[in-house]
Amino acid sequence: MITRSDISMVLSGGSTNSFASDSLGGEPSNTLIGSGINNLFSDLSSAEVEAGYIDYRCFYVFNDHETETLYDSKIYISSQAPNGASIQLGLKRDNDIQTIHVYSTDPISSGSMTFLLEGNEIVLNYSPNVGLMQQNLEDAINSNVGYDVSVSVSAITDYNFTFSITFSGYKYFELMTESSNDLVTAGTVTIDIQKNTDGGPVNTFAEEIDNELIAPSGVVFQSTTSIDNSIEVASLRPGEGFPVWVKRIIGSNAQSLQNDNFTFVLIGSPSL
Repeated sequence: MITRSDISMVLSGGSTNSFASDSLGGEPSNTLIGSGINNLFSDLSSAEVEAGYIDYRCFYVFNDHETETLYDSKIYISSQAPNGASIQLGLKRDNDIQTIHVYSTDPISSGSMTFLLEGNEIVLNYSPNVGLMQQNLEDAINSNVGYDVSVSVSAITDYNFTFSITFSGYKYFELMTESSNDLVTAGTVTIDIQKNTDGGPVNTFAEEIDNELIAPSGVVFQSTTSIDNSIEVASLRPGEGFPVWVKRIIGSNAQSLQNDNFTFVLIGSPSL
């Protein structure tokens, strides 16, 4: 079973970065976030506090367990220092969407197609009922491979159609590939697989910003102060992780505060 010790939190800024001030996105660092003061944000001058200040940091969360998955993970801020900075968490969340376009110059009579998804074979038998194929493809991915997807289909004819596959959970998936094409036709069959949307944040790298004052593009920030308004992430399989952005907001005419702090929480379930 996954325990707290199986979850690691590291700086961003590349593998060799060990400075919190340079934790501004990019690839994960090998440096764990420490428990001491200034482990993520730097101190501000009195002038900066009085004028108001907004800055950003990025860190990564990983499931380091060798075999166990953390299901339905969520993040939130459980506490902030009274009269301190306001803290918001941000993720760039998208569902992974891929399409399979099948086109034949002549009608297809029978046969099958085999696809590979992260090393798993998915066999789809041909049917002139494209709606049946759509359901069979969805069932094959969900049941045989174990992912939660929804599949839709648009068809011009029963030998010219496109499947759209949406992976639930905010996670990047490798593009499916064609393993074999055993469709029977007098003509020529073309199978084209494309990525419409890269999923994330799980299994992605964060954008690297030029300095701490620049907001990362595409990241939605929100105040999340309890488990009731926590931010949904995704299930984390062994070795998977994701970048988290933190926005620190200090209003104008604020007062300096020693030991300003906040507590970040990751929650999840050891089983479905």
